[in-house]
Amino acid sequence: MSAQEIALNELEWKSARITASAGEIVSNVLRQPISAARHHRVRKSINVVIEAISEYLTLIHTRESITALEAATPEQRDSLSRQLGDAHDKLHMLIAQTRAISRTGNWRRWYAPRLEKIIDSNRQLGAHASALRDSETLPILLTKCDQEFLLEALLNPKEPSEDLRRVFARR
Repeated sequence: MSAQEIALNELEWKSARITASAGEIVSNVLRQPISAARHHRVRKSINVVIEAISEYLTLIHTRESITALEAATPEQRDSLSRQLGDAHDKLHMLIAQTRAISRTGNWRRWYAPRLEKIIDSNRQLGAHASALRDSETLPILLTKCDQEFLLEALLNPKEPSEDLRRVFARR
């Protein structure tokens, strides 16, 4: 098995882990009435989901994963995008269920920080899924370090050189 296949398998496995963890929470919440003990278990499970998403987002920005995704066939990218789409949908259900069980007083404060993390992470997973789904164009894949460098260059551009000023002055 090549390094590319191993990296793609790891991305698929971590994506499936997110879906399974979120699905477990949704089924636990739907199965029985919510008690304080159940709230505690749900909160611990949400922490597991947050950790799984964090690991996935860190992994997808590593140089090995980017190399694997750039070399992946359209079918492999489509498969991974479907899995990410499933994880995104399951997290959307988790968000809705968590909002439903945390509507009142203390429970809202208890869940709010975790819910915000999941919502933000779910947006990122959705963006990754749609980028991988687009078969017409190849996505620009950057490591986290490259993303920060590009963002810094866009937010704080350097002063133009004297030659560049002359060129723009002629136009």
